[in-house]
Amino acid sequence: MQLYIALLNHPLQDNEYQNAIISRLAIIRIRDDDGWIDAKDYKPKYSGIIKLDWLMVVQEGYEQRQEAIKQCRSVD
Repeated sequence: MQLYIALLNHPLQDNEYQNAIISRLAIIRIRDDDGWIDAKDYKPKYSGIIKLDWLMVVQEGYEQRQEAIKQCRSVD
């Protein structure tokens, strides 16, 4: 999960296609016949990816918070 979080935090700089997640999203839009998926068909996939990204960030924050609480309790 930390690798995925790192990919989400990767700066775009001058070329957005140097970002692994954006490149993968572009690949998802390619049909088997080398055409492009219509935007209306792509939107649910993109929405699902965003939701999973959000859930991973929340989970990572929760785990970090639990670790901080654990460390505070061990100091006392």
